Amino acid sequence: MNYKDRKATEKKVAKELEAKFGPLQKEVSLRLAGGKPHRFDLVSTDRRTLVEIKTSGPDKCGKLRPALRGDICRDCLVLLGRRGAKNRILVLTNRTVRQEFLKTQYAGVAKAKGIKIIPFPLSRNSKLFRS
Repeated sequence: MNYKDRKATEKKVAKELEAKFGPLQKEVSLRLAGGKPHRFDLVSTDRRTLVEIKTSGPDKCGKLRPALRGDICRDCLVLLGRRGAKNRILVLTNRTVRQEFLKTQYAGVAKAKGIKIIPFPLSRNSKLFRS
């Protein structure tokens, strides 16, 4: 997926999430625990909803590349690193990447800590849309 396609996908993700959470700002820099800043892909105006989006695909063999797994784990850490957030959302746009990541121990820890790992396009039956 090239840069233009990634940005178009991120825009579609934002539109769908705004239906649930209201207006979301793009690429907002916020301080994490410890004082370091991080630029989140999407943030609600009240700073209680944080979203990181991964649009990368698998390697040529259909596997989760170690570097991509590391990027996803880093995104989970920054989602946990912001105090006061109510909704911490990780959107994985590639089905294979999502399925492979969900098999890892890292996904289990992320989910146990309250990170919602969701697919795109979003399913209206998702727990994310049930209130």
